[in-house]
Amino acid sequence: MKLGITRRQLERLLLRYKARRRGRLVSRSAAWQAINQLPVGVAERAVALIRERYVDFVPTLAREKLDERHGISLGLETVRRLMISAGLWKTPPSASRQDHQPRNRRAC
Repeated sequence: MKLGITRRQLERLLLRYKARRRGRLVSRSAAWQAINQLPVGVAERAVALIRERYVDFVPTLAREKLDERHGISLGLETVRRLMISAGLWKTPPSASRQDHQPRNRRAC
């Protein structure tokens, strides 16, 4: 077949297409949400608190203060990503290794 599926699979897809009534096939996994997704409003609240009280904090300290003072428990990378997207934190430039000129061998 040109679709690369079996006849039985094509029949199953056709039955699902007719049962949908909208005239299109949608992946069944499209309706699922990620299990590690933040609850609605938590990210906005965390960014607002960081912007209001902890604007000069590094992500590690901001995460600790959000947890102990406001009860918002987020991962360090989540806080770091939120701060970067809000423009509150810029990643420090990587320390570039300075190459030294090699010494000449000593005469033996």
